[in-house]
Amino acid sequence: MLDLSSPSLTDGEFYCSFFKLDDVYYCRFFESGVLQGYFLSEGMSQLKNYFEEHRLDMTKLVWLQVSTQDDIKQYHRRYTLKLERKRSHHSLSNPGSDTGRRYVNLLERNKTSILNSHRKLMAKAQTSTESCQLLGTVVNVIKHNSHKENNTQKARFLEASGVFHPILHIWENTIHNYRSKGVPVENPEFKFIFDPPSSSKYTLYDQCKIISCLPNDHYWNEGTHAHVGYGRMLSIRDSTEKYKPASLRNLILYHHRESNYSAIFRLVDKFRNPESSPANSRQNINDDNINIGENMQNSTPRQVRPKRKALNEEDILRNLRTVNPLFTTHNRASDNSLYEKYKTAQTETGGLFWRVHESDIDVLCLNDVNMTTGCLMESSFVHMTRRNVGNVNVYHCTCTLFATLLQLATLDEQPDTEIDSINIKCCHIRYFKEIIEPDYPIYFSTEVFTSPTKSQKSIMLSLAALQKPVILLLSSLRTKKFSVVPNSSQDCKFVNVSRNRVSCQSGECSAIYSFSTRKVIYLCETSNVCPHLQAMKDHKNLWMNVNDIEEDIEDEDEEAFIDNEEDENDLEDTFQPETTQTKRTNFFNPATGLWDFPSLSEHRPKEEDDPALQRAIIKRLAVFDGAEGVVRDTKGYLTGNNPLVLFPPVLEDGCLCGAGYSDDDHPNGALTEVKYRTVVYLTNGPARFEVLGRNCLAANAECQVQYGGSSDSLHFLSKETAAGDEIGWDFVDHALNTHVTFSAYCKIMSKKYRRNFLNSAKFMSPQTFIAWWFSWSSKFKTDFRKPCSICKYNPKFLACDGTKIGISFKNADTDPIEKPTSTEKIDPCHRRNDRCFLNFNSEEQLDAIIRKCRDHLAYTSKKALGQLNQTLEFEEELIRNTLLIETVSGQCSNIMRKFVCNEYHESVQKKLAVIFKFLSTNHSLSSLIPFRYTDLLDSILLELRTSTQNHRINLISDFSPEIRDTLYAALPYEQSFSDVISLFQYLVLRIQRIREKNKDPAPAVRQPSTYNPERYGAAYYFTPSGEKLRDIPIYTMNENAHSKNYDDPPTRSDEQCNKIYPEVSRRGTTYLFLWFDPKHYGHCYGFHIIPGSEGRKDPFSSAYSYLEHAPEEVFYDFSCQFEEYCLNREPGFWENTRFWHDLFHGYSHKCPFCYKSQRICPLQGLNTEICEQFNSFIQKIKYSARSMSLGKFCFYLQYMIHQWCEMKRSSFEQRCDIAAAYLA
Repeated sequence: MLDLSSPSLTDGEFYCSFFKLDDVYYCRFFESGVLQGYFLSEGMSQLKNYFEEHRLDMTKLVWLQVSTQDDIKQYHRRYTLKLERKRSHHSLSNPGSDTGRRYVNLLERNKTSILNSHRKLMAKAQTSTESCQLLGTVVNVIKHNSHKENNTQKARFLEASGVFHPILHIWENTIHNYRSKGVPVENPEFKFIFDPPSSSKYTLYDQCKIISCLPNDHYWNEGTHAHVGYGRMLSIRDSTEKYKPASLRNLILYHHRESNYSAIFRLVDKFRNPESSPANSRQNINDDNINIGENMQNSTPRQVRPKRKALNEEDILRNLRTVNPLFTTHNRASDNSLYEKYKTAQTETGGLFWRVHESDIDVLCLNDVNMTTGCLMESSFVHMTRRNVGNVNVYHCTCTLFATLLQLATLDEQPDTEIDSINIKCCHIRYFKEIIEPDYPIYFSTEVFTSPTKSQKSIMLSLAALQKPVILLLSSLRTKKFSVVPNSSQDCKFVNVSRNRVSCQSGECSAIYSFSTRKVIYLCETSNVCPHLQAMKDHKNLWMNVNDIEEDIEDEDEEAFIDNEEDENDLEDTFQPETTQTKRTNFFNPATGLWDFPSLSEHRPKEEDDPALQRAIIKRLAVFDGAEGVVRDTKGYLTGNNPLVLFPPVLEDGCLCGAGYSDDDHPNGALTEVKYRTVVYLTNGPARFEVLGRNCLAANAECQVQYGGSSDSLHFLSKETAAGDEIGWDFVDHALNTHVTFSAYCKIMSKKYRRNFLNSAKFMSPQTFIAWWFSWSSKFKTDFRKPCSICKYNPKFLACDGTKIGISFKNADTDPIEKPTSTEKIDPCHRRNDRCFLNFNSEEQLDAIIRKCRDHLAYTSKKALGQLNQTLEFEEELIRNTLLIETVSGQCSNIMRKFVCNEYHESVQKKLAVIFKFLSTNHSLSSLIPFRYTDLLDSILLELRTSTQNHRINLISDFSPEIRDTLYAALPYEQSFSDVISLFQYLVLRIQRIREKNKDPAPAVRQPSTYNPERYGAAYYFTPSGEKLRDIPIYTMNENAHSKNYDDPPTRSDEQCNKIYPEVSRRGTTYLFLWFDPKHYGHCYGFHIIPGSEGRKDPFSSAYSYLEHAPEEVFYDFSCQFEEYCLNREPGFWENTRFWHDLFHGYSHKCPFCYKSQRICPLQGLNTEICEQFNSFIQKIKYSARSMSLGKFCFYLQYMIHQWCEMKRSSFEQRCDIAAAYLA
């Protein structure tokens, strides 16, 4: 009834049950909404009629209202907070489920629904004893907006039983009349209950009215996370006094029975003035006579979790020196005014909107800052949140500055540090604490500022945004940005409207909901949208402007063409014959680890920020149409009245013969005759140059200097073709930021030339440009075997994924990385069903029994968690309970018996249900308790056996917060605590026995000449040499695997996660697999080409072949089954590794919680989506790379990945510098 009393579900409810207990008649009723006050106004008359008809004494009627209207409001407030917590921890698969479905479930479908509960109660009436008889019931539910419902039966539900059934029509008429024009009889107000009666004493009717007005909220004196057992909801206690009541009503009745009136007055005072009571008021009230807490089975009080060391500003600055060793406090002081500049800009010109204001949360929308300059950005916004958790304010911000500070705070491993306790203040949090928080109470009171400052005025204006679920932010012309607060939650997110599409910017919404992006014109017709689009849908008047909705079909078609169609210019890259200079097939030198594509020039090109390149560009810009002495020849090439010439500069060093290259009489030296004529491709157009050499003054042939182009920043492919370094960098910029191909770039340059001069010659052909660019870029002599600048070689944190980019199969002359390179055969040490809790053992139990027990353990766990829609019959459940208890190990039979029989306290029962739900699967126990933490957990459990005063229990949260929470829940109950410790000790022992069977991996030995991307299609940088360290043996498990996704299938089909591995890549091209560092700036540790389809084999084989030690943390989009693959083949290599889903893919997985990294505090700052971010980047070169040979493709990838890593590193260091400046 409480659930259905929500105004969003029903307009009103009424329920009444009529009992006879011995010689006393007893009536309980519940009413809400439009039926509030109905019982005393109309319902009581039906009882009077019954008493008169049967000639009974009305003074023997005791009636009671179950919940007051304040109780109902408090219940729904707690429900909203509980729902919000579940959403924040991603416990809800669909937090936006519609209210109509919930109404139907609560009314008739659920096991404990109104309809089912009422009929069970009627069935019990037939078996009532003579001392207690159920005489009749009546229940009426009016659906919300029932007047809009066409089906009357769905709009109103009315049912009666017993003595009320014959007069059902009377109940219906009186309810209808009362709803239309009834006047309720009010209960006395709570504050008057202790006033003296008007007569000498209260009548029974008066006493019933007073009791009915007393609050019956059982959580009024409990924390929001507390649980109140059923026993504490009753007011009558047995002689043992095992439980004490919880609600104020039952407490008053309890102490009234003992004539303890001083306790009653203290309770009432505490209820009226909760904020004036001291923090330990519960203990102050609960003296020997009025103990309202549970009588713990263990006399030891529940332990308060101690706070561990919190990271501070100095820790962040120390970590910053790890990123940039040149960083000093002096560097930081130079930017000390950044925050002051931001504060001024935010107050004077920034946008400030107060989006959410509740007792426990405030959300504000403010301008973001540029992480390059540190300045405020007018059209970019963030959400800053302050939550009150346990009387402590916790701040969070969506800005990059906050994320950078969090990343810096956790840069070094701090195993005894809780992330939540880091005192991180970005500029937005600092602005709130310094500018807004001091006057916070005034903004929400009737007080006014006598002379408000600019900041106070802007804050007061920002309060107007609280009334608007959708507000328009300062945006660009093509993209409109909105801050949206959903109707049913406080989860404020940004929504963009661009090109007739409305898109929610929340990654969680994109993963969970069917529609987080929709066309504006179809938004109203779409269901199952995310809560933020639903708010946009419900409040169109706040944002929709018909004049601003334009369909840009042309742009959409162009984008679709780029993403989904093959570029016609790729054909030119493929089929045009290469020049004679590029016929060499091997371009990689295994001895040096460097690439070298042939060209005439051998010098290193200039970096794009080199001043020498700037001077050379200025010199070449002087060659243009209209310049003095510059003309066009008949073919459209730039030339001069006098030939344009290139020659080596005068050398200051002496020559071999000693004559030298210049003297006072010949300051410019002596030049040779024309060696050859070339075409230099400039930014203005192609130009013909004559190339000369330089002679010494003695004209000695051995001293002659040839022109190579270094002095003019030119790169010569051959004597016929040359271009400036700026052309190479220009193509790199295009490739990194657009989908341009080589041939498309040639067309762009040709069109640019013809805009300057209509009959200009074209840019070089695509094949010539390909040869020129590869030779130019290879002359940098870059050794790509570079690790992350912070974590170096053999990193501990790695993320991996495959991506759809590759070359044609006919050009992919390479073996799959998983192909065995050793004749050794490896059998599995153990398999999936050996590593789980209920493991197969054919000698003792049949596999079918084990599977049945797993299913029943899952059923029992879901039942304890309230996740079942249908329960078993009592006899069937009893049989399965017995089978489960007999099947589990003897060390667990006791706790299993108590669990299935529901003998534990409800808080312990629910925490155990989480553990047992995982144990009902056939996932490895090591995913709950990793191998490397077994010794730590075992020592903590041994200490807890002797003393519960163990502060090390918090260390368990570093690998399994669920175990920590279960221990804390059981801590107040001595026997329960002992049972829980025994269970975990058994699990530790099982995992240690599994580990004992692990076979050590093959030793890591460098295999010379195996770093050869051109030959093997792989380039990894886990070691300085980049060479393989191990061979891949023959795994017999590969022959017995169930499928590509599983070696052995998971227990239940509804918990099977599937990854769709395409059999053949798009258009017959290869795939690419890469490894990244997710902890710092996202450095790429290399790749290998997949000449087929991706699978679990790729991360396994690449890591085992190239890593000396397995990483401690691995992030992969299919980690739940990748773990099985690894432990089935090389458990010794992977035994210290934890397997996690990345954040993006984790939402869609059905596997247990143990693969979600967000539950582990030290892992929350990691960028687990780095693979998806790189995938978005690398798609830009997809079309230009498709038709390359294997060697060119590998070099092209290495070069572009190197550029990407350098950009990420530079951006990260820049962000760190800005973050450090804002710490001041």
